[in-house]
Amino acid sequence: MKKYWTIIFTLLLAVALSACGRETDTDTPYGTTSGTDSQQNSISTTQSPQVQEESDAGSYPHDYVQGKFDASLFAGKLKSCAYAGDDKIIVLSDKLYLYDTQSGVVLAETEPPLEFFEVSAFEGGYLLTGFSSNGATAYFYDENLSLTKEIITMDLLEEDFVTMESGIAISSDGKKLALAGTNGLYVYDLENESTERLLVQGDRFAADSMEITFFNSVTFLCENTQIAYCGRGRSISDTANDESFSICGTVAVNGDHLNIAKPSDYVMNDIQNRGNRIFMPQEISEPGDFWKNNASLRWLDSKTGQENQFAFSSSDEGCEGVYSSEQGTYAATAVLGESLIIRIYEVSSGSLIHTEEIENPDKTYFYRIPQIYLFDNSKTALVLLGGGIQELDTLVSTFTFGE
Repeated sequence: MKKYWTIIFTLLLAVALSACGRETDTDTPYGTTSGTDSQQNSISTTQSPQVQEESDAGSYPHDYVQGKFDASLFAGKLKSCAYAGDDKIIVLSDKLYLYDTQSGVVLAETEPPLEFFEVSAFEGGYLLTGFSSNGATAYFYDENLSLTKEIITMDLLEEDFVTMESGIAISSDGKKLALAGTNGLYVYDLENESTERLLVQGDRFAADSMEITFFNSVTFLCENTQIAYCGRGRSISDTANDESFSICGTVAVNGDHLNIAKPSDYVMNDIQNRGNRIFMPQEISEPGDFWKNNASLRWLDSKTGQENQFAFSSSDEGCEGVYSSEQGTYAATAVLGESLIIRIYEVSSGSLIHTEEIENPDKTYFYRIPQIYLFDNSKTALVLLGGGIQELDTLVSTFTFGE
């Protein structure tokens, strides 16, 4: 990940919304959000009341609005969060919380193993991946956030190692791990406790005259029969120099059917698995590096592996983050300046469906890229600013989009 984004997937918020309709401006004690066809609210969070529990099954506490978030349920500064499937999120503040966005209830809580992590939901539980003192580590939790297993990836890969949180992926049935080592791509069978190396540095795809030099990120697709990866490669033609470039591709879980692609003018190092679609957003760019980004988004169909790509509405999008929705129906871009401009797209058509601006008198909130979460069912966007800046309260904004 780029040093420019020191991010922690943070989250939260609570809100009762005003009616949806024409273009609106909402003033709050912490700033102003404005947009079209939306409902908005913006709050700042620090110390908060105790966790509230659901009293009756199926009921929503304190006139809760479906699809919204109640930041008062989390004590301490909200630091990060991640999708947990089925409209749930994992929230990190003083503890690790499992929160249901549809009912507004905290379902479980536990002590956090890390401050920086990624989350993947699988059948029967959750996988948290991050870096402990032992390197890249996988933490397995059941549906009640009870820790059931911990795996240090260096113990599985001998002399190789994983360099990114997204370099560890779990199959949807929870039976296999895919591991992107610097020198190889591996599959670990959790039932047999065995590791198989599928690809190694230097593997070639002769049809395109390329070889793999480095692996970054992986995920399963096509009902766990294939693995998608991204990393670095170089040409194997006689006239080529040693300069490397961004690559992506797929390989079957048994090592067959290797495909390597070099997307033209497209630099990536991360993969986002969002249920129905797999996204390969371009690398977050530092100031002066905008030439690396061509304002488009590459994605794969999770069931078929078919590749797609669409262009954003303006050339300044994509450099400061691309944020896909929980199920993969939508994607958002962020453009930072004196305020934050968010544009939301419907992925299948590539159509721009909503634009939102978030303002605040304290411009420090716009010095780092935000975290944006999109929930497909409620068509709700959650925006976190300042979660990774310790001296600031976390600013949380929410708005609806679409019809």
